Amino acid sequence: MSKHVAKIPCPICGSSDGLNIFEEDGVRTGYCFSSKHDESTKYFNTKALAEIPESDVIYEEKEPKDISWVDELRTLDNPERALKAGAYKVFGVKHGVSRQDGRTVTETYYPMLDDTNAVLGYKVRVHNPKNFYVLGSTRKAHPFGWKQALEAGGYTLHITEGEEDAVALYTAWFREKKQKISVISLKQGNESVIKSLQPILKDITDKFKQVVFLPDMDDAGTTAVKDIRALFPDDYTVKIAKYTEKDSNEMVKKGKEKELVSACYNAGTPLSAGILAPDFDMFEELKKPLEFGLSYPWPSLTKHTRGQRKGEVIYWGAPPKGGKTTLVNHLAGWNIEQHNQRILIVSPESPPKGTLRRLSGSMINKVFHDPNIPVHPEDVDRARELIGDKLHIFDKWQTPNWKDTRQLIKEEVLSQGIETVYIDPITNFSIGMSGSERNDFLITMTRELAEDANNYGFTAHVFCHYNKAPKGDKQWSQGRVPTSDDFAGSGAMAQACHMAIGLQVWKLTEDEDKEYLNNQRVLHILEDREFGVVEAIPLRWYDSQGRLKEVENDE
Repeated sequence: MSKHVAKIPCPICGSSDGLNIFEEDGVRTGYCFSSKHDESTKYFNTKALAEIPESDVIYEEKEPKDISWVDELRTLDNPERALKAGAYKVFGVKHGVSRQDGRTVTETYYPMLDDTNAVLGYKVRVHNPKNFYVLGSTRKAHPFGWKQALEAGGYTLHITEGEEDAVALYTAWFREKKQKISVISLKQGNESVIKSLQPILKDITDKFKQVVFLPDMDDAGTTAVKDIRALFPDDYTVKIAKYTEKDSNEMVKKGKEKELVSACYNAGTPLSAGILAPDFDMFEELKKPLEFGLSYPWPSLTKHTRGQRKGEVIYWGAPPKGGKTTLVNHLAGWNIEQHNQRILIVSPESPPKGTLRRLSGSMINKVFHDPNIPVHPEDVDRARELIGDKLHIFDKWQTPNWKDTRQLIKEEVLSQGIETVYIDPITNFSIGMSGSERNDFLITMTRELAEDANNYGFTAHVFCHYNKAPKGDKQWSQGRVPTSDDFAGSGAMAQACHMAIGLQVWKLTEDEDKEYLNNQRVLHILEDREFGVVEAIPLRWYDSQGRLKEVENDE
């Protein structure tokens, strides 16, 4: 696992401590998090680091270490683990022994292979005291047991948290069923679900009909369960095995092979399902005062809604060409600058470069998307400094698929640390559907998004246009006041979200007050599941800045 070692001055951008040094498998590399220079110059390999005076990294040009001597080691029984040499040999495992008696197993060498099944390196377990180190390199290696799993094939791929657990499960299966089993291990325990499985995810889903995960029966295992379920597509079967000991190896050590095999056959509890009985600690938690969520750009909205909270979906509506994208940019820029959040913008109506142009301008009160307004390089540099590496943009235009997008959002949240997601507009996912199909789809989509936000702890803001105003009634350009029934996807869709907020606008061409009214906006809190708030918050549009600001009481 990569670990942070130090911060030093960056020789390229001049940042005093922007260049961060990381170490993995004994190799040090660097990455500068400052946005003062191009992305291509931010990464520093070992040689580049060695050339920086402030760095203590030593670089020596040398041949790769010869690890072929490991092949000469024996494969032995391991009484401490109740595992036999035959099972270890299946996986190519080798053992080192005590120099004192020549028999006691002191080290175990787990081979880590590449696409060609060549050994890149070994993950080495030191038995006493327990420790791990890497011989060679394992960075680009497949999970332990992947070669053997592909050879064994079958309906199910079994996944354990550790190498010894994988060998133990293979042992139990062979003893009870006289069959080989497809089983792999995560590369670095419960924290490495995404890192271990994402590179081979498509191969898993193509070659196996389902996955059975055998987590450690502890809190860390519970976290791994959530990660693994989020990684796989919703229509792919992922089951969880439960047993009476801590892990597979403990089950074998206690002679519970039959129970372990049965646990795999009977696995099937949905990961997102569960029943919770409140305990003493939960009631104690109720005594603590609740905190506001993250602030909005408009103080009154923060006051009435109690802020942006993780696990919630907020539904925004606006008239066509009435400022919906402005809301997206203002909210996204605010969370980047004020709350240092990493965000994902899913905006199928706008190419990624267009999204970046509008957001960048919004963050520094400038307009970058109008040919009539010149763009100054120093303004772009200011925006880049503010955004840094906190922005990810969805790279599908016009006709995205919700199933794929939903999976992408999960992976971004889990592997990239995304905290807030913006979807603009939500109706792009229903193009080509009939009215009734679209309505049903959007309701389902919103409920799935709300479920994911709650399960994986992110905030989602979704945006849509209003439906057409009835003929003969006041039109949206005339300042019509919205209701939740006006939202595309119907009021039922709005009810699936935690909150629905509508924007009232004026786009008048013939009125003595048109210059004043056309710069006015009103945010209407229409639905609020948590607090039942119904409020109107007046805003004003400042065209030269591309910003909406709240109207103060004395204005």
